[in-house]
Formats: sequence, C-alpha cells, structure tokens
Amino acid sequence: MKYFQLKPEKQVEKEVLDWLLQNGFSVDVYDSKAIFSETAQRYKKSKAMKEGTSDLLGVSPQGFFVALELKAPKKEATCTLDQRNFLQDKIEKNGFGLLVSSVSSLQETWSSWIELRNQGKINEAREFIKSKLPSRITIENRIVAIGPS
Repeated sequence: MKYFQLKPEKQVEKEVLDWLLQNGFSVDVYDSKAIFSETAQRYKKSKAMKEGTSDLLGVSPQGFFVALELKAPKKEATCTLDQRNFLQDKIEKNGFGLLVSSVSSLQETWSSWIELRNQGKINEAREFIKSKLPSRITIENRIVAIGPS
C-alpha cells in the first residue's frame, strides 16, 4: 500500500474541515488559484472567482457567514492584499473572516468571537476579529508590513 503526505496547506484544510463539520458548520472549498496555460506558457488568473476569494466559505450553526483563508503553518505572510481585503470586507459586514494556519487558532478565535456576539457586543466582536487580520502580506513577491485596518 502506498502512503502519501498531504501538502502542509492541504493538511490544514483537512483538519479545519473536520473541525468545522464536527461543529455544525456548512462550508465549501473554493479553489481560485491561477491555472497554467500551455498555449500562453504562463499562469492565468481564474475568471470564475473574484481575486482574493477565501479558500473556505460557508455558514456557522448560528447563521453567520464564514470566510477562511488557509495557509500552511509559518506561511501566513504569503497572504495577498486581495485575500486580506476579502476577509476584511466580510468582517465589516458582520461575518467571520480569518486567516487560518491551525485548528487550535481557529477554535480559540471562534470561541472568543462567538462569545462576544452572543453577548450582543457586535462592535467589539468586529474589532476583535479585525485585530486577527494579517499584519504582513505579500505584494509582488515581497513580504510587507501593513498597519491596522
């Protein structure tokens, strides 16, 4: 029998999906990566998805929109400006948007966020999750620091 190791981001995806489904979330995986064109001999961006669309989109058991951008551990700074802006837009509309590189960080962040929401502290919940947005992102193959949103 041949065994194979999942790529680190795919391992995060599997673990996150398992946790989400065990906890009553309804989520789908979206792949918006560029595709190599043999004809053009370069990568072409997908026209089917908005640039920066998160990897997982769905709804929490409480009815909140959820957008999760998955990254391998220690690769959080590979988040692009479009990905960060996508998450920030969903947060501004009272959804849950997060860059995730481990199930434990998702669990901790979700638990704190949903507790604030359940207490009716909508603005505090929004500011809390905004504080979790990446402060370092990749622009034109360079990692840059950005200020708070």
